[in-house]
Amino acid sequence: MPPSNSNMVPPPLPQPKVHPLNRFFSIDFANLPINSQTPFRDEYSEYTGRTKRIYMLNLNGYDLGTFNRVEVIWHSDNEYNITFISGRPIITPALADFINYCAQLYGPDSNGASIITNEDIYYSQRYLFSRMWDDVCIFQDATGLSNELLTLTIFYKKKY
Repeated sequence: MPPSNSNMVPPPLPQPKVHPLNRFFSIDFANLPINSQTPFRDEYSEYTGRTKRIYMLNLNGYDLGTFNRVEVIWHSDNEYNITFISGRPIITPALADFINYCAQLYGPDSNGASIITNEDIYYSQRYLFSRMWDDVCIFQDATGLSNELLTLTIFYKKKY
């Protein structure tokens, strides 16, 4: 007689892979709240020769204590950028934790900067702060190009 299967525990179901940065935000990168009612605009890029669709979303609060709007730029079915736009252009403790997490995850950025320092706080108060990794860019600019806003862009490809 074959052994009974009544005591066997089924293996756990595979968990969907989640982007490692998703846990810091109120929206799920893989399931963005975009529908037929979401405002958008189309822009043609002469550089790529393609049209991209740009959606604007308002958050119900402030992600990382500073970001209250999201711009989603769809480049293709598998690639899009998610840019969080700050209504409070400051480095909050939650944003500092996020930046430090990115420094641990990705290493020093393209300029050799890593975890948040007092010098970073000094420059951010003058709207001159940035971190640039391949997957994430945090940028604050006082030149007037971004109206002194702090932006955080996640370059996302559906691979998770």
